[in-house]
Amino acid sequence: MTQENLEFQQMLRDFLFQNDEEIDYRSYSGRGMYGEQCPAIITDDSEQLMVDITCFIYDCDEFEDREYELTDILRNCHRDSMGMKSVVYWPQVKWVDDDSSDEDEDEE
Repeated sequence: MTQENLEFQQMLRDFLFQNDEEIDYRSYSGRGMYGEQCPAIITDDSEQLMVDITCFIYDCDEFEDREYELTDILRNCHRDSMGMKSVVYWPQVKWVDDDSSDEDEDEE
């Protein structure tokens, strides 16, 4: 897994932590992923979600030098309909849960 993918997933977690609304963030296996898991967000308004995340990236000093890379991954999302809601997911980013990232740090 690339450092860029880890940073993207951390950025999503930071966004969710700072967001006042409850957002359903989870692992997801979309069409053609054959069971591989990636980060996903379930939302009522996928367009607004993308605008909000993009604004978060550009407003947050932490991402100042990586804005282009993060927004490049962000815009390569896929979307599936879930009835009244949509799932926005990033199949190019392998899912890493919090426990796995802690184990990876211990190994280094």
